[in-house]
Amino acid sequence: MKKQFVRFAGAVTLGWLLLSGCSPEKPPEEVSDSGEDTRFAQLVWIAGEWQREVDKKIYRESWEVAHALQLNGRAYKIVDGDTTVTELLSLEQIGDDIFYIPIVPHNPGPVKFKLVRVDESEAVFENMAHDYPNRIIYRRQEDGGLHARIEGKTAGENARDFYYQRLD
Repeated sequence: MKKQFVRFAGAVTLGWLLLSGCSPEKPPEEVSDSGEDTRFAQLVWIAGEWQREVDKKIYRESWEVAHALQLNGRAYKIVDGDTTVTELLSLEQIGDDIFYIPIVPHNPGPVKFKLVRVDESEAVFENMAHDYPNRIIYRRQEDGGLHARIEGKTAGENARDFYYQRLD
């Protein structure tokens, strides 16, 4: 079991390094006067520390701005004082598209979910070729919280909702 964790930790570290080194290959289509991709600017509200509690377990997502076109994050759980990283996350511009890219132990590598819709309070990412989930949605709540949702191919199919509160 320990060897399996060490292999996963090594793969996660390598994936994190690869994701952190990515940069856009060409300028974005939707650019403000300052040269900033306006779609990506609408995602910056996700940056910060988010937490939810379920059955005496603490689940957190932590996001930070890596540079103007990339956010890096991680999801982890805390049980009886032990912290386990469950996902490494990245939101990044690649070419003209923006992707949500999680690295999880049960997938052989990163999976890219393309941004299909964004505004000041919601971002929808899709990958219909992936087994599950096919859609990942982040919504800013009126109370300042974060509503994360995963779905199957049809809106609402096999939906799971996760409600977080901002810690910072």
